[in-house]
Amino acid sequence: MPSQLSRIWPLLVAATCQRGPDAFANTKVPTPSPIFKSQLLVSVLSLRGNQITPQPVAVSQDSLFCWNGEVYQTHSMQHDEILQQSDTALMANLVEEVGFRTALNSIEGEYATVFVDSRNGCWKVGMARDRLGRRSLVWHREADLVVVCSIPPIFSAGRTSESDSGTDKVDTDAWRFEEMPADSIFTLEIIDDEFQWSAQPHPTTLPALNLEIPQPDDIRRVPCDATRLPDVEIENEDVVRDSMDALSDAVRMRVLSAPSPKRAEARIAILFSGGLDSTVLAYYAHLHLPPSEPIDLLNVAFENPRIAKAMQSQARARDMYDVPDRLTGRKAVAELRCVAPDREWRFVEINVSFEEMMEYRPRILNLMVPLNSVMDLSIALAFWFAARGRGIRTTHSGTHAFPLDEIYESKARVLLSGLGADEQLGGYARHQGRFQTQSYAGLIHELALDIDRLPYRNLGRDDRIMADHGREVRFPFLDEHVMRLWAALPVWRKCDLRLGKGVGDKLLLRWVAERWGLRGVALEVKRAVQFGSRTAKMLDEDKHLKGGDAAALDFGNGWITGKVQPCLCRRLKIVDQPAKHIQTSHKCGEHRRISLLRRDTAPVRRLPHPVRACQRTMVRIQSTKKDKPENSTGLPLIDETFREYLLENVIRDLGKLQVMGWITNTAFDILMQRLQLERSDPKGAATAVEIAPHAAGPTPYQPPLLAPLMGKALGGPQPLGLPGPSASMGAAPRMLGPAPGPATARAVPPPPMIAPAAALQYVAVADFATGDPTDLELRAGDVIVDVEEVDENWFRGRCGPRSGIFPKTYVQRSRGALRQY
Repeated sequence: MPSQLSRIWPLLVAATCQRGPDAFANTKVPTPSPIFKSQLLVSVLSLRGNQITPQPVAVSQDSLFCWNGEVYQTHSMQHDEILQQSDTALMANLVEEVGFRTALNSIEGEYATVFVDSRNGCWKVGMARDRLGRRSLVWHREADLVVVCSIPPIFSAGRTSESDSGTDKVDTDAWRFEEMPADSIFTLEIIDDEFQWSAQPHPTTLPALNLEIPQPDDIRRVPCDATRLPDVEIENEDVVRDSMDALSDAVRMRVLSAPSPKRAEARIAILFSGGLDSTVLAYYAHLHLPPSEPIDLLNVAFENPRIAKAMQSQARARDMYDVPDRLTGRKAVAELRCVAPDREWRFVEINVSFEEMMEYRPRILNLMVPLNSVMDLSIALAFWFAARGRGIRTTHSGTHAFPLDEIYESKARVLLSGLGADEQLGGYARHQGRFQTQSYAGLIHELALDIDRLPYRNLGRDDRIMADHGREVRFPFLDEHVMRLWAALPVWRKCDLRLGKGVGDKLLLRWVAERWGLRGVALEVKRAVQFGSRTAKMLDEDKHLKGGDAAALDFGNGWITGKVQPCLCRRLKIVDQPAKHIQTSHKCGEHRRISLLRRDTAPVRRLPHPVRACQRTMVRIQSTKKDKPENSTGLPLIDETFREYLLENVIRDLGKLQVMGWITNTAFDILMQRLQLERSDPKGAATAVEIAPHAAGPTPYQPPLLAPLMGKALGGPQPLGLPGPSASMGAAPRMLGPAPGPATARAVPPPPMIAPAAALQYVAVADFATGDPTDLELRAGDVIVDVEEVDENWFRGRCGPRSGIFPKTYVQRSRGALRQY
């Protein structure tokens, strides 16, 4: 074993054993080259079959197979046929019969798998995740070393970590783990004493989203009471019934394949916020489990010092742990006890003190790797403590709940999560925003992006977090049949965002809940877990950070935390500065800006982030006194950034009026030119210019927008993310978020206003995403066509169905033929 790997091997062993407490193996694997060594470390969480199946499983001719996942169905076997047997043995036999890739194409379920193939005189290692990435697999790759694992090693806080031997120091900066993409099957071979990597597209694909746009006759009139759930129309009866059946099958396969519990123990636990998604799952679990089995409902709440301080100042006597999710959870479990009074519903109140959160926070930060944002940390904290399943159990007599004195710990090995419903049924606030500005076309586009992004989001993180307790999380809303059914439906049969919050979003699922008698839950408003459990911004020091900011991996020793945006020069060096309040800004003339906010008084060290050196660094000491400059009238001057924000909002609102036909195009042109001149000369020079329609001068910047949809369809179901032949483009204003301050100003150049030049073709060399709908989001390798130069900083172009503006520094001129999307 290489010396550098031997230093982290004890950490890998400890982390892997946490995931699988039932069996453990450490196996040396022969390789074709004497200079390479190979080793398999496997732990098992046994959930299927009558006995534990040790891993790795030996396949013919010294091949070894490792499996972490669930097989619910195959092309030749239904769920009931494979329910009682080990799916690990089933998959090993399937791989031996038909090969690795074909075997993965013939099953439905979530998995991460590795296959060491030594058959026919060759040696290669195949590795894959399911198409949605529901099981974690991360890797660290160097020229002469590869580590592939479900979970990276758990380092202690700091830049160095001691291994279990207590003698070797591990440089944590040298070990950078990345999530293995879920869209391909990867193969590693040793050829001429070198690693050779290859990748094949995943054999399964995401379902094609129906891109049909409604005709006027397709849409119901908005009811007079938009806060009440509308009645199911005749044409939607089959849709509701089909959804009820598909969800029932999805939950049935996931709960009946869990191991049978011992007497008086629960086999299933629900990550339970009391919201629509988790309560519907709880009811479906009730339908398929024996009446004598209890169901654990895990509800987590955090002591938030910032909230506690505010409550004390207002003399409020409410329970510290009565957070929004706790209150909705109690209401929802009371409703479940009404509709299913014979079931024992164990509502487990998991109360996490601030001290306990801080004790486990470094471990949870390690489990999140490679993710590191503040929002990821907030969600991971809630999931880790919820999955631990330790809290105060409440039971009931009739419909009245009362807490039991003893601390209860759930024995369920399988957790159900409601993730996936919001992405498919329009449950997020941004869906509402996109619908308001771009009607059904914008909503369809946003839903397509959400489903497309599922494999790249947070499912691997959730698996790493919750499996740390020796439990497995399953996602019924991401069942293959459920996703195909909902993707094929027209968007107006899934949601109606003209209605109020808690009504029109996820309307189809609300109808399902109402059919089962969950009428209160059917009107519950969506709330993100980090806000419902109050993990968001728990520290006073965190109140200036945003969800996308980086969470510090070290505490109390002067490391920096703050907003980290990718820069192509890849490294930032920061000089030592003992000042108390420092804003460190990395500005590179050709790249994006990295801005960091310091939190303590220790000298600044370098940024704990995988970046390389850049030539220019600027450190500015920020005064703690907020001086307000005054003009000759004695009134405070308006901050230039805030002034720009106000003007952008005016432009946005004018664009809405034009799109809706409430002002003429001529009036819009006049107002836009006046506003653009005001932006270019804030001192009032624009007042001396005669404004006329289409006056000479720079053409105002008009970002593209999907046209409002009450017209033709986009041609029925299309491949996900691709518009149909009659999709059209219009013009609308730039959308803005909250007013930015000096430290949160836009990290890319301001919008251009110069006429376009000739068309070119480029390829993206780095990811570019700002959240601005007028920008063209890019991933490294994307091909951009119809490129027009807008000014010295910006291009405008198209990538597949999307178009917008993007910085020049994120692309390069393509050489040769490239695949276009």
